[in-house]
Amino acid sequence: MLRATNVSVSYGAAPVLSDVSLSIAPGEVVAVLGPNGAGKSTLLAVLSGALAPTHGQISLEDKALSDWTPRDLALRRAVLQQESILSFSFRVLEVVMLGRSPHQAMGGVSADDSAVSYRCLKAMDVEHLSDRIYTTLSGGEKQRVQMARVLAQLETSRDSEAAGYLLLDEPTNSLDLSHQHSILETACRSAREGAGVLAILHDVNLAAMYADRIVVLRKGEIIAMGSPDDVLTEETIQFAFNLKVSILQHPTRGRPHVMVI
Repeated sequence: MLRATNVSVSYGAAPVLSDVSLSIAPGEVVAVLGPNGAGKSTLLAVLSGALAPTHGQISLEDKALSDWTPRDLALRRAVLQQESILSFSFRVLEVVMLGRSPHQAMGGVSADDSAVSYRCLKAMDVEHLSDRIYTTLSGGEKQRVQMARVLAQLETSRDSEAAGYLLLDEPTNSLDLSHQHSILETACRSAREGAGVLAILHDVNLAAMYADRIVVLRKGEIIAMGSPDDVLTEETIQFAFNLKVSILQHPTRGRPHVMVI
């Protein structure tokens, strides 16, 4: 389990997260919602180990994140940033292969690394772009390539019993409607295969459709956490986003569906 316990983060005198506690278990998708500036990306940075909390602790499998070696941590969790800047003329396949770096021995790239990378490209519907120069892609194509990279990073041998964790910061950015659903369906499939997934989302209805649990942040504090039915209420959404809504039921999924009124 990946766990944050009483985590606070401050930049100077300004608090960004205040006494936040949550966990991500293998096999579940947790969506984080909240207005701009609520602390969502800071929470992901702390959970990933990229940022040390001012107070509190992050642990992975009951071991402090700071006690993991960089390689061992990279084998257990993969991070998709909001924006991944790459200015070198790498081919798409080479970008995805970067995700295999923690798995590679001194001998370098193996046939298995190549097979995993192609499989992840196919899962993200960008296999046909494998020889394209990454910098020539559209924003949505780059996002899908980066998702393929983190999937390749997290994929381990089939006999491994260790759970992996996907941390996704606004993974649907720049994507068309079809690929928004595709990338979240892939995240759900990873959870069904044993990974723990945390995704920061702006679309409340995407969170309702795909998440097992939803966390709502406001001004650095968790104001609601639980199932979509428990969290997505008119009162919570108005408090978090200052927006009046009506909650309906999705006609086929039976999940809450948020309509602005």
